[in-house]
Amino acid sequence: MGLSLRLIAFDARRHPRSRSWAGELVVANPRLASAAHWDDGREGCASIIGLTADVRRATRITVHGHLPGTGEAVTIEADAIEARCIQHQLDHLDGLLFLDRVPGVLSLHRRLHTCDA
Repeated sequence: MGLSLRLIAFDARRHPRSRSWAGELVVANPRLASAAHWDDGREGCASIIGLTADVRRATRITVHGHLPGTGEAVTIEADAIEARCIQHQLDHLDGLLFLDRVPGVLSLHRRLHTCDA
């Protein structure tokens, strides 16, 4: 197609700690514009089964990007778990896993259950 796009897709509304909700979105060429209020939080990934870790991420972010297809500019302001989810997806675009952000082995945890949501 001759297009070079970086895409993320997310929907954090079903998470029990979700506060903000930008909706079911696919964003092309997302760019983290601002990040504030850093905090540690438990994080996992479908790429790493059975393991979670404490990862430090911003709890308030602003992301700029475009809607695929229309090219319409979009700005997303997210907090809490939605902000964590978006940063996690941005890391994947850069070839990073949440384990790349773990400060040490004491931050790793075995996942004791799975979520059906």
